[in-house]
Amino acid sequence: MTWKGVVIKESLNKPLKVKMNVKKTRETHLETEKERGIMHLLYVEIDDKAKEKFIVEAKDSLKEGCWYIHICNKNEMVVIFKGKDFRIRNRNDIEKARNYGLSIGIKKGQMSFKNLMRDPWG
Repeated sequence: MTWKGVVIKESLNKPLKVKMNVKKTRETHLETEKERGIMHLLYVEIDDKAKEKFIVEAKDSLKEGCWYIHICNKNEMVVIFKGKDFRIRNRNDIEKARNYGLSIGIKKGQMSFKNLMRDPWG
């Protein structure tokens, strides 16, 4: 099984070394945050066997503050913050991850987890 997700290059304090396939990249501003400048979005695929290693490495590699990485397959999403991750399978799980994101300063409009589960590359 393959996991799809998005990594914002500027969210990392060190490169991810785990094997991932970067399918495409895009330069853009984050929603309502043009003042942060252009961000580089990496649209990635991760093999199921590398998923746990990816999660551990991503939790360590993310910068402190308003950043997260998400990866999805058909039935599950993992939202990764600095030092913490949430396994999302239902609406209650979504709320827990969103509430944590809000507590560290991420804007609600940047956490459309339900939509990302349907289309991980949004």
